[in-house]
Amino acid sequence: QMESFGKLKLRWSLGYKGSAVHFVDETTLVYGCGNSLTFIRSSGEHVASLSSEGRGVGPIAVNQSAGLVAYAEDTLQPLIFVLKYPQNTVQFALSGKTRLGYTNLAFSSNGKQLCSLSGIPDFLLTIWDCTDGIEICDISVGPGITELSFNPLNWKQICSVGPQRITFYTLEISDSQKSLTPLEVQLPDKTACVGSQVSPLDPPITLTKNPTIEHTTKKLEKTDTRSSTFAPLYSPPDMDRVLYAQSYDEFVAKKAPVFPTSHCWTTHQSVYIGCRGGQLLLAEFESGVVKMVSNPEVLEEEAPVLRVGKDRPEDQPMTGHALLHGGSLQSLTLSRKGLFAGGENGEMYCFEQKKELNLLDMTEIQYPISCLAWSPSYSRMAIGSNEGTIHVVDPLRLCSAHCIVEHTSSPFIGLDMLTPGLRHCVTCRSEGVFQVWDIHKPEHVSTLDLKTKCTALACPNTCHMAVVGTAVGHLLVVSLVEPLHPKVLMEKFMYNSQVRAIRCDQNGYFMASISPEGPLFVYNSSPSKDCCVIGQLAIEGELCELSVLSQGRGVDTATTTFAVLAKCNNTQTVTVIHIPNTVANGVPSKLYSVANTKELSDEFVSKQTVALAEPITGLTLAPKNTLFALLECKKKFSKFILPEVEQEKGVLLSPEDAFPAHELKGGCVALSFHQKWMCSVAPDGKLLVRLLENPEQTVSASPHHYKYGGGSIVIFSTDSQHFITAGDSGCLTCWGWEFTAHGSSKGSTAAQFAKRCINAMEKLHDDENAVLASLAAADEEAAEKTGKDLPPLTSAPAAKQLPDKPWLEKALEETQKEEDSKFAEIKQQLRQELDDLRQKVLSMINFNEQLPEIEKLEGHEYILDTEDYQRIQAEEETMIKKVQEEIEFSNLAKRFLREKIKEQCIDGMKVKGRVVKAFQSKLEVSNYPLKGRSEAVLQELERVQTLRKIEIAEEKVRKEIMATSRQTLDILPRGDDLEDSEFYQTGEPTEEEEPEGDPCSLLGSVGSLYGGESQLLYNQFELNSPVVRKHQMLLLQDCVYRIKESFNKEFDEVIRLKENEIAHINERNVRINKIMNDLKVDEKLVKPCLDSFEQPEALLTVQDSEIKIEKYISPEEKKRLAEVAKTEEERRIAERGDNARERALDMMMGGRLEANAEEDLFKDLPRPEFMQKDPTEMTEEEIRMVRDFEKKEAEFLEEREKLKKALEAELKKLQSTNIQSMENFDERLGKFFQLKINTEMAIHQEELKILRLAVSFLVEEEVAVKEELLNHQLEEKKVLKVQLGGVLNTAKRQVEDSRELYEQLVAEDKEIDKGFRKEFADCEPHVDQLHKLFRRRPRGHQRLKPGPSGEKTLIPNATSQNPFASVASPGRDEDPMAELDLPSNMPEGLDPSAWERFVAARRRKVDSEHKVKGMALKLAEMEAIFRKRQLEDDKLQQDIQNIFKEQNKLQEDKTVFDLNLEIQFLLKQGQVEVDFEDVLPDFSDSVLIHRRVIEELNSQIKTLGEAKINSMVECKDFKKGIRMLEWELKKLKMEAEDFINKARDIQLLRVTKELQQRLMEENVDSKDQREIETLERTLELNQKMHHRKIRSRKRKLERMKRDVETKQEESQQVDRMLMELQIDVLERKQIEELAGVPAAEANREKRMREILYRKKLVELAKNQAEEVAVLRNEVERLRMRTFPALVQVDN
Repeated sequence: QMESFGKLKLRWSLGYKGSAVHFVDETTLVYGCGNSLTFIRSSGEHVASLSSEGRGVGPIAVNQSAGLVAYAEDTLQPLIFVLKYPQNTVQFALSGKTRLGYTNLAFSSNGKQLCSLSGIPDFLLTIWDCTDGIEICDISVGPGITELSFNPLNWKQICSVGPQRITFYTLEISDSQKSLTPLEVQLPDKTACVGSQVSPLDPPITLTKNPTIEHTTKKLEKTDTRSSTFAPLYSPPDMDRVLYAQSYDEFVAKKAPVFPTSHCWTTHQSVYIGCRGGQLLLAEFESGVVKMVSNPEVLEEEAPVLRVGKDRPEDQPMTGHALLHGGSLQSLTLSRKGLFAGGENGEMYCFEQKKELNLLDMTEIQYPISCLAWSPSYSRMAIGSNEGTIHVVDPLRLCSAHCIVEHTSSPFIGLDMLTPGLRHCVTCRSEGVFQVWDIHKPEHVSTLDLKTKCTALACPNTCHMAVVGTAVGHLLVVSLVEPLHPKVLMEKFMYNSQVRAIRCDQNGYFMASISPEGPLFVYNSSPSKDCCVIGQLAIEGELCELSVLSQGRGVDTATTTFAVLAKCNNTQTVTVIHIPNTVANGVPSKLYSVANTKELSDEFVSKQTVALAEPITGLTLAPKNTLFALLECKKKFSKFILPEVEQEKGVLLSPEDAFPAHELKGGCVALSFHQKWMCSVAPDGKLLVRLLENPEQTVSASPHHYKYGGGSIVIFSTDSQHFITAGDSGCLTCWGWEFTAHGSSKGSTAAQFAKRCINAMEKLHDDENAVLASLAAADEEAAEKTGKDLPPLTSAPAAKQLPDKPWLEKALEETQKEEDSKFAEIKQQLRQELDDLRQKVLSMINFNEQLPEIEKLEGHEYILDTEDYQRIQAEEETMIKKVQEEIEFSNLAKRFLREKIKEQCIDGMKVKGRVVKAFQSKLEVSNYPLKGRSEAVLQELERVQTLRKIEIAEEKVRKEIMATSRQTLDILPRGDDLEDSEFYQTGEPTEEEEPEGDPCSLLGSVGSLYGGESQLLYNQFELNSPVVRKHQMLLLQDCVYRIKESFNKEFDEVIRLKENEIAHINERNVRINKIMNDLKVDEKLVKPCLDSFEQPEALLTVQDSEIKIEKYISPEEKKRLAEVAKTEEERRIAERGDNARERALDMMMGGRLEANAEEDLFKDLPRPEFMQKDPTEMTEEEIRMVRDFEKKEAEFLEEREKLKKALEAELKKLQSTNIQSMENFDERLGKFFQLKINTEMAIHQEELKILRLAVSFLVEEEVAVKEELLNHQLEEKKVLKVQLGGVLNTAKRQVEDSRELYEQLVAEDKEIDKGFRKEFADCEPHVDQLHKLFRRRPRGHQRLKPGPSGEKTLIPNATSQNPFASVASPGRDEDPMAELDLPSNMPEGLDPSAWERFVAARRRKVDSEHKVKGMALKLAEMEAIFRKRQLEDDKLQQDIQNIFKEQNKLQEDKTVFDLNLEIQFLLKQGQVEVDFEDVLPDFSDSVLIHRRVIEELNSQIKTLGEAKINSMVECKDFKKGIRMLEWELKKLKMEAEDFINKARDIQLLRVTKELQQRLMEENVDSKDQREIETLERTLELNQKMHHRKIRSRKRKLERMKRDVETKQEESQQVDRMLMELQIDVLERKQIEELAGVPAAEANREKRMREILYRKKLVELAKNQAEEVAVLRNEVERLRMRTFPALVQVDN
């Protein structure tokens, strides 16, 4: 039993494809690889691989401080596993509500909380408590979130980023109530300016699906849902705004928001957000305001950007505005140095956190960056790339980046063990990356880029060599004598297509390869024999898989079996070939059927082909003539027994047995080296190991995941102790046994078998490796001689020119050349005989052409090779049929399209669209194409017309009744009911009282003048009801239809008129043509006709003249036409017969019964023959006849001239008649065109009324939608109000309970303080001192204390690059009260037992204070949340009131809309007195009144205006006098005030000695002039001195700058010395602490004395300062007493 062997354990897993990388500690990284976690050192060394505890590895999160690693399963109903590193033990397995999988995980900074985000269909954001493994709370967030993180300074704040939104979440905890509050952030536009800000969106209201308002939601999709309030409903004149308002789609198209891709937190409660287009945003968490920090798109539009190294001035710093571009912010992170950004182009930037974003450092890693991760100390940064690389860099020096993982992300196409198969394995990827791996360390040994697409790989067992098959049919031989330096030694061109598979036998004799098109090549696997081709075998079908099995160990007795799986005619076949191993040492004579092509002979090689009953994959040969494979359809592992003899054709081979296998079809099967075990992998990701003897029992593992392709390749190591699998698009795993006691013996048996085989082949390995080494040395010598560095694919053998054809084609050419050289003379003789025969046949053909038709031979009778001729004829017929079918199908499609067009545009039209064109101008008029109205439309129209007739009849009867009632009322006295009588007098106007004017003005259209009159139309003032408006629309549509029908009737008359004119013109043209022929006049004849636009039916008929290509007539058709023509000719001859009458008519009168005088006149008279004689030879009779002939000829010429003139006159008349008739028709068409314009105007007027009615329906629907939505929102708000009321009551109760508990704790704390003296009453002398010590608390231990909302007060640590780290106080993890509890602090003379009681009491006091403070913080937080809930409740109440207001306003607008109708009028020019805005006037505040009212108002306004102007002139004159008096009074008052001020100044003027001298001096001006000159000279001197001092100060400033630089350097040196001294001080402190207490007690007295002495000095200084202040105040008081007092003079 396989289960008794043991179980499989993961040894290692390697491979990286760009997933998130995390630092676990300072030197260890972790990332997901396949179905496991891989831990590596920052140097690239592999640490460990941890297989998933569940089913797959999804997102990963790490908390470095707590040593926690969390990962989620990637399966249904997934769990989240929290591991403790480095023990890698599972702390918790978290199970939530997620059904399909998690997409993101994130730890808080303290490691106590974990945040998870699930994918579809849940989209739950869940907070977990990692200390207890329980769920705190969750919230549904919706799709589209790609990143998630906690605030490092406040674990209650979370940021989520997605391609279309950014959301902040705040965790609110109030006792047992926990909730997440979202804040949706509005994204700015891509073209937003730098520095612009965007406010957050209001929280959206989620509406539940309701079938009754489904249409409502659809209508509201085109509205802005950011606000719950509605815009006021427009009045009917403003309906154009409602109809043509900007739609939501247009709004979204114009507003293109940014596309967030990354984010990172700052130290100021804000978040940096990177976008796909290179925009950098800064979002404030509290307010939700987003600021645009950098926008390259705007910069590129405004000005050219200075990129790195391109035209940048040296003094200009590089900034993020110039460097960032699309894809530059794929990843963001923050350190104390600055903001780090990684982009898709592989560039890494570090920017200063300022407005300018100055560049501090940058580097390029040449791979697109997908993630960034910090070490715990922020001294290292890991950079992940989706190209399969991981770099580690020092953030202080970005140029120090070095690659620690370099695995490409392309999938594996080949995997094999390198001989001897115990240490190294080799892989090859589809892109041509060849890699060597050490399976014991494990590590990536070397890489060789083959620079070509690869498809297959195999390693022969003869030496350290690998063979790679390429997509172009080449085989590359790679030497691995030195695994660190692989090298391509040779290259063989074998196929025209890709190499499908390469396999090697176990004994190292053979190597085989296949291609989809074949054939199977068998090679010698020894490099000493140049890996030559042993033979090839053609196999029918598409070759899919290949398997090789060695049977026996001896060369002479053993054989090698090859099995090839092929697909032929939707059936799979397996071809089994047995080749003896003796072929490897020498080629027997009977081996080949064709020596040059090395086609294997059936006599020497055993070949057998069987057809399979079921499709398989993973073909593998096994001993005892068995074959194992995976069934594609049944998901089974099957066993086939190959038959001993060849089966009959049509017989299918069925599986002998089938066992449970993988859950997904496809996969790979491998046989162990000792041929007793088998393993398989498949796209389901599982690895199954079986016993060959009992395949039903399996041992399984899950190295890969089915979502990423699962496993594709699996192999055994030679000793069968390891299983190596490849899959997951680039993941390589190694699994080993954990044997039981029984399994250990089986494993040792396999290992011993492998060891014996390796020892037996050791000499062969050494010899072949020596050959490989010599080939490599020859390559190096050749490279040194050429002096050139050969590319990786070139070596000495491969550097030769490769053949341009594959091996088999080249062999066939060589065979052909040998045959040509061998039979050259015979071929030359045959060619000569063929040439002679050809010349003879050609001469016979030429002779045949000269013979009569009856003796000629047909061309086909000269064909000698009838078979080839028939073949060519058959091919031509086939091609002709194919072309005919294509043409027929094309014509059929065109005919179908024609019929469809004809059906829809012609047959389906009651009136077809036509155009009538003028004869002599480009004027054309079209009719109105009309479709027939359906029966339902006609029935509805008839129903509406019937209802309207009933309404009109009812209205007429009602008016008659009202008229009778009015006559009865007129008999009554006028005073009985004055109001009623006035009402009846001023009621509706009668027909006689209707205003004069255009009858169409109130109808709103002129349709009644053009066939659209209808007495059934409603009055425009009666369209209040929706039913009436609907009926009116139907009636108006009927009017439009009738207007078009009326015009079409006129159009038919015009088209008939044109047809008649064309007929008349054609009749005249016959006569004109006859006259022109008689007169021999060559003029262009006008021949009018109807074109295709006037006769649209003609478009569907193809005339023979339209076909420009000669018609192809087949021989059969020609024969048929000839027979038809012959029959017709015979019929015509039979009908005509021997008709004497016709024969006589033809002979006597030319076939005509009537004579044509015109033709006779234009013929010359026949001259007698004797007139040709000489006149001297004529007789008298002949002379007389000549004279008569001449006279007759003169008369004939005169008649001809008269006839010619008459014909010319007739010709001109006919031509003028034609022109006149065409001009008349054109004039008629012009009038008809004016009718068409008027008809269009009438139709548009009617359609405008229909559109206005349709708009009214849209407005009604919008009102209904808004009303429905308001009701829905009101119900939701009420439900939320009720729910929030319950939450408020609960929160209020919890706050009151917490306040009571807080007061209780405060009371207990006070009781402890009060009871202190009672408790220590027995220590009476020391009570006061003990009380002081009781209230004393330790200093210097300030920790990070959480605030009310959970945030921490950050104390920056200048020694760490972590921007969120704080300064660690010495001994912060120690007990802060331990120092105060030492016996050294005990007062002298106090009993030690009392001191112990005191310490315990103080401890209780401190614990009580901590409880009080903690409870106070908790109570403050609960009160804050309660106040927030109260504000939310108030907001809900306000929203409900607003909705009520909106409903009332909506009802008012609806009422106004129903009553305030929109009427369409026809007004003449000058009657519209409304200002035009843009193109159309705005009638929203206009009224319609009669013109007489305006004229009367104008006359009254003029009269009243003149009277007002006269009164205003009088008022103006009177007020003018008042203003003059007031001005005079104001002037006098100001003069009096000025005199008073002058008198006061004179009285208060102090007469000094200088003033007295100046008054006594006579020449005052000269003295002033001298003083001015003196001042000017002094000013010039001061200016010179000022400039001199400035120069001196500048020189001194320069010296000071130099001194400052020197001081700065000295300060830096001092800082470094200070750091060293601080380290020394800390060391000395530690030494002193270790030395013990005596040293501290020795210095205690000295410190005490210094403190007392300093205290005395401070008190003395304070006393002296107080005395000095008193004295200063006294001096100031005495000085103020000496000031003089100035007395004001009163008026």
